[in-house]
Amino acid sequence: MKKVILALIFIITLLIACKKDKNEGDTKVEETVEVEIKKIKLKLEPKSNSNVSGNVVFTDENNSVTMTAILSGLKPGSHAIHLHEKADCSADDGTSTGGHWNPTSEPHGKWGASDGYHKGDIGNFEADE
Repeated sequence: MKKVILALIFIITLLIACKKDKNEGDTKVEETVEVEIKKIKLKLEPKSNSNVSGNVVFTDENNSVTMTAILSGLKPGSHAIHLHEKADCSADDGTSTGGHWNPTSEPHGKWGASDGYHKGDIGNFEADE
């Protein structure tokens, strides 16, 4: 959980004010509705002689987190994406990032597996041409 808190340091909080006009008789009433959206954007840099780069954005809205990854340099086919323990990419081979993020000490496995999985085991995706 401490690692999550450290990652949240990078969260950018946006307050969006939306105004609604209401007509009540001859009087115009304005309502302001505030929505809090938390975002963190990470730049992905190539490691281990790879040409893969891109950005990942995590958005927390209404207590639901969405991850959007935009990647380039991948070979077509199936690839895995994982969250790691540390935001330290200083090692050329990526080992400075530590293991997969695993705040609940679950076994390594496929996302959603009934016998458990690391929270950092996001799963596989297909890259096109």
